[in-house]
Amino acid sequence: TTTVAAGLTPPLPAGQTRIVLSWGGTLPELDSHLLGPDPFGAPFHVYYGDRGDSVISPFALLHNDVGNSQGPEAVTIYQQQTGVYEFRVHDWVGGADPADSLLRASGARVDVYQGNQQVQSFTVPNQLGTLWKVLQLSGGTITVLNAITGDPPETPIGGAAAVAAGPGV
Repeated sequence: TTTVAAGLTPPLPAGQTRIVLSWGGTLPELDSHLLGPDPFGAPFHVYYGDRGDSVISPFALLHNDVGNSQGPEAVTIYQQQTGVYEFRVHDWVGGADPADSLLRASGARVDVYQGNQQVQSFTVPNQLGTLWKVLQLSGGTITVLNAITGDPPETPIGGAAAVAAGPGV
């Protein structure tokens, strides 16, 4: 049996999106990463090293970074800009090992909220690797990616430019 820490989220105003990552098991650290466009056309990357901001660009904020424990972590997009956003989960412990199995064993779950409802839910796929590309968001459309890779150098976790280049990069 796997226990998953679940986060509760209050209703959001129209136009806002919250993405909540939760996990259980023995994996000590998963990290939320939101990549997307800023109003000036440059890509941004919200994660533990740059938590973003709710009132100035990128208008997205990582509320809590959970280190060395079980989640949840939550990211809110306060003002969605034109372009493609991508939400990813990285297994920090596994690094870039394409054969790592900790992420798939984590019991991780991603829930997407808009307004007063949960609009999408994802569970970690049964695949090897350390980088879970969960979804893309453009306007009101959520595109399911739900695939794990080994986070190879040609697709770094900080690859916001790759997201701007198109879906699934």
